[in-house]
Amino acid sequence: LAVFLALRRSGYASAAVGWYHPYCHVLPGHFDTCEWFPMDPPENRVLAGMQRHAQEAIGALSLLVHEGLDEVLLTRAQLYAQRVQHVEALRFIANRGAAAASAMSAGLTYVHYPVPHPPEIGGLVQPGLDQEWSGLDGNLVLADQVLADLRAQLERDGLWDDMAVVITADHVWPAVA
Repeated sequence: LAVFLALRRSGYASAAVGWYHPYCHVLPGHFDTCEWFPMDPPENRVLAGMQRHAQEAIGALSLLVHEGLDEVLLTRAQLYAQRVQHVEALRFIANRGAAAASAMSAGLTYVHYPVPHPPEIGGLVQPGLDQEWSGLDGNLVLADQVLADLRAQLERDGLWDDMAVVITADHVWPAVA
């Protein structure tokens, strides 16, 4: 977090484009530009009757455990709606992230993409992709495509040769066999 404030104090621009975490609301004043795609969780038939403290405790579970619970606790329609929203988030962030990076003449753009995060959305984004790659593998293919598209955009804008792109990950994923 300090890096964004240090950039601003030094006269450099900074931007954040993301999903899941409400960056713009939690870190006001840290970015010159900030866009966030809110994710609305589907109503959960089991959790709906629980008290607030129980919901908070379940919400504190790790993402991987929570995703496993979703498969059990949500209806097919809710799971599909979750996948559609994930696709919408991907398209929003890919477009806005590339635009923010292209607009930065000097500075830092932080983009938090929703792939390869679950749920699996390969077949919704690229029909047939889910036939060749399923689950995490399909989302990894989409992540590669998103980065390739970002690079192509930066090359078209004449920025790629002077740009540093840092790719990080914060989740442990199962080994691909």
